[in-house]
Amino acid sequence: MRDHDLKHVATVLTLSMLTGVAQAHSDYFYQSATSQVEVPEIGSGIGLIDQQKEKMIGEKVYRQVQRQLPILHDPWLEDQFFRVFAQILSQTQLGQPIGMVVVNDPQINAFAVPGGLFALNSGLIASAHNIDEVAGV
Repeated sequence: MRDHDLKHVATVLTLSMLTGVAQAHSDYFYQSATSQVEVPEIGSGIGLIDQQKEKMIGEKVYRQVQRQLPILHDPWLEDQFFRVFAQILSQTQLGQPIGMVVVNDPQINAFAVPGGLFALNSGLIASAHNIDEVAGV
């Protein structure tokens, strides 16, 4: 074997070993971190919060969102998204959504609250190519 070939083999073996060490190292830290997280036992999840309580939570959060976040009031835009979300929800047993708000925030983000409150950041809407991309979030 030539000297050049030996250097190539040595380089490949070294990189291979380093990759294995790095993977083992990251696995160790992942297992270590996750073993320290205590997840509370909350039951099976089925019927955990009944729909009436979910609706109360959603309505309370809706009022807080309206007071505390910069809401973009655009009736046409709200109506378009509300229709999409209502159509999606019609395929579930969740019932009618509480509301849909557009938060005037350039970050690409959205959230939903139990009871059917949907909030979309204006940044998400601006970055989407169509309404289906937003609904997919």
